[in-house]
Amino acid sequence: MDLLGVVSKLDGDEAEVQIKRVSGCGGNCDHCGGSCESAFHGLRVKNTIDAKIGETVQIEFRESESMKASLIIYLIPLAGFLLGLLGAFLMNMSDMNALLVAVIGLLIGFFIIHLGDKKYKKNNILATIKKFN
Repeated sequence: MDLLGVVSKLDGDEAEVQIKRVSGCGGNCDHCGGSCESAFHGLRVKNTIDAKIGETVQIEFRESESMKASLIIYLIPLAGFLLGLLGAFLMNMSDMNALLVAVIGLLIGFFIIHLGDKKYKKNNILATIKKFN
């Protein structure tokens, strides 16, 4: 998936690019009847093309890496929840205590993702930028 964005900030060899989030209907409000007020979102990428502030660039997402990241984001908390729930039932806890342990497992899953997020942010493996003509 490729998006267009405008370079808004430079910081060493990184650039912050403002991209407009795409709505669920693709921006065709007549089709879905909803409101397509999509906010701009800043994305930090390596500035491999020496882009300047105000320049329009093309953001290229690596779909395989995006799919892996999506799976991680959804599956790790779910696994924590289910493992907590399973462990609580194996220890014959009451339903309320089992739910509490499952929620703690879910939170641990989110914490694991938070720790791994630093690696993804540092390596910028999800997107690259190219000049837009």
